[in-house]
Order: sequence, then structure tokens, then C-alpha cells
Amino acid sequence: MSAGYLGCTTEFRKWEGITYDSKNKKIYTALSAVQYGMEDNATYVDKKKGTPIYYDVGGRNHLKMKANKCGCVMEMEVDENFLATKAKMLVCGVVNVDPATKVPSAACVYYTTGTCKNISSCSVEKFTVLP
Repeated sequence: MSAGYLGCTTEFRKWEGITYDSKNKKIYTALSAVQYGMEDNATYVDKKKGTPIYYDVGGRNHLKMKANKCGCVMEMEVDENFLATKAKMLVCGVVNVDPATKVPSAACVYYTTGTCKNISSCSVEKFTVLP
């Protein structure tokens, strides 16, 4: 049986690293892009067929997030059973709009999350994003 049939979300995409802060009972995770099923009723055109693709058809549309191709870091509070009780986007990447530095390899501003792949918890109030 699929997790979606049990009521779990199946909308996450590009979910990368994860770390646990045992002192604060929080999980931090890297999402290298927020797109498609993660958005609220996202529709894109199939590049080959030219037809629309509807990403929330048949799903529960749990996430309803704003698209961000530069990714985000999510923070989740967990209970004693490691079940997430709250979740929020802590910080999100910023698209590079500077014509002097905008090239395909620098689509996101580097000092933001910039399509982060891994994350590590290093103290009570700090975390490190590793591109």
C-alpha cells in the first residue's frame, strides 16, 4: 500500500540532507528545490507534448508552497516518538538576478541556501548548509 493512501503526503521533491538537533528536538532538512507537487495547484506545460501537467490532481495538496528553484531549509519539531508535530521553512534560497554574475552555474545567490544538498546541526542556534 502506498503512503499516500494512508494519508501521508507524497508531494516532497528534491529532499536532500537531514540532521537532528537532540538538544532542541528539531530536525533540519535541505530541499534543493521547491517545485511541482509541493506548490499549490501547480500547472506546467510538457515541453515535448505541449500539453498541461497538473501536479495536484488526485492528491491532497498538503504543502501549498511557493515555488523556489534555489531550495529551502525546513525545520521540524518532533515529539518523543520522533513524529513531526510542526514544520516550517526556516530559510530559502534567492535567485541570482545580477547580470554580472548570472550564469547557469550561479542561478542562485551563493550566500543563501542556493540548491543546498546537505545540512548539519552544529550548535543550539546555528546550522551549516553545504552546497
